[in-house]
Amino acid sequence: MAILQAGSLLQLCRGYNPKTQAKPLKIGSIVHNSIEAWAKTGKWDTILKSVQKEYKSMFEEERELYGDIPGNTERMVSGYLAKYGDERKHYQMVEESLGPVPLTKRTQFKMRIDRLTTTKAGLTLCETKTAKRLPEEDLRIWDLQTVLYVWALRELGYPVKAILWDYVRTKPPTVPQVLKNGTISLKKDIDTDYDTYLAAVKGAGCPVTDYKEILDRLKEEGTRRYYKRVLLPVNDQMIQPVLADAKMTSLEIASFRHLPVRNISGFTCPRCFYSSLCHAALRGLDESFIREREYMDRKEEIEYGGEEAEEAED
Repeated sequence: MAILQAGSLLQLCRGYNPKTQAKPLKIGSIVHNSIEAWAKTGKWDTILKSVQKEYKSMFEEERELYGDIPGNTERMVSGYLAKYGDERKHYQMVEESLGPVPLTKRTQFKMRIDRLTTTKAGLTLCETKTAKRLPEEDLRIWDLQTVLYVWALRELGYPVKAILWDYVRTKPPTVPQVLKNGTISLKKDIDTDYDTYLAAVKGAGCPVTDYKEILDRLKEEGTRRYYKRVLLPVNDQMIQPVLADAKMTSLEIASFRHLPVRNISGFTCPRCFYSSLCHAALRGLDESFIREREYMDRKEEIEYGGEEAEEAED
């Protein structure tokens, strides 16, 4: 997100979220919160009901933007639980907000983690990440924040030995096309899974044996197109350079936090949720009108699941 800390614009952005979230963030947030609720309570139906309720109240344009959120969420989370449901017994839930942990004499570090679990490496930090495509190795190299989490957890008394990146693909399996003759498409490169393809074949009333080749391949692939976990043991040699950089950056932030900074470029602005406010400020337009039309107070934002998602397990 671009840094939009300039004059009144800094105050204008604080405490507000865009009324319309970008699709990847919207879907990712719902899937992440569903898995988090299940990890805590063993249930996630309250969140699904909240999503269904919100979807019914959406305008047609919003439904076109987001697609079938309730149906896709149910398929994605159900597939995740079918794959990892038995591992919940190894989870260790901690407070949502941990810290502060002293970084320097002037700065502190706070964090919010998903959960801890037990793996072959020992106590492990498990971080669920959502993405349209499962990431390659290079992306994890730059995930320095999670390495810093390990350091902070150790400082708080949790002897974490490794990181488990828990990837969930937010693009649901493609439902195969029903052709004019009533059969199912035999495209070999279809981006789907076994259960989705089989359900389409049965729904069309086609003989399952006619699709044995594709179904066998999809069954062999399992769900690795959509769910992936990567375990990385963490040692002090990995932590120290990240910690040193974090300390230096924290001191820079502390020293210059009162100075307004506006970061405007063709790279950052199109990705920033508050670019319209920034543009209004630059052009001398009515910022309050933009804020009222496009943003909402964070207190008004929908919390999927509410208090029921946090209830104790029966």
